[in-house]
Amino acid sequence: MLVVVALFVLPGQTFQAKSPGNAPSPLMVLLIIGIGAFVEHALASLLWCLQPAFAGFPLVLVPLLGTLQ
Repeated sequence: MLVVVALFVLPGQTFQAKSPGNAPSPLMVLLIIGIGAFVEHALASLLWCLQPAFAGFPLVLVPLLGTLQ
């Protein structure tokens, strides 16, 4: 409700960036996300094959935390 009210109360200004930035292309972003997902799945499957204890709750987070950047 507050968001709807804020849309009408706040002035509709457009903000300009102070400096033109170089944003990565959408294809590059999707490629990096895909590589990260592949690495996470590879780590999970390798750890689960080598040590089945990694399928349990506390250790299942190890492959997920390993892919954080």
